[in-house]
Amino acid sequence: MAEPYVTIAELTVASALLTELEVSTDAAETNTNALKLAVATTLTHKQTAENAVAKKFDFLLLAGC
Repeated sequence: MAEPYVTIAELTVASALLTELEVSTDAAETNTNALKLAVATTLTHKQTAENAVAKKFDFLLLAGC
């Protein structure tokens, strides 16, 4: 059985593409983590704002304003 033959040009291109993929994947992972943190922080602030509005609104209902 003959060994598979890959030209050096194809091997170089494949190596370059794999390296680019690895770099892109690492960058995507960093951006994904940053996005997760931003979403979590935003949801926390949203909940805090909703709680503050709810307290004020409940007070107005109880006071009859």
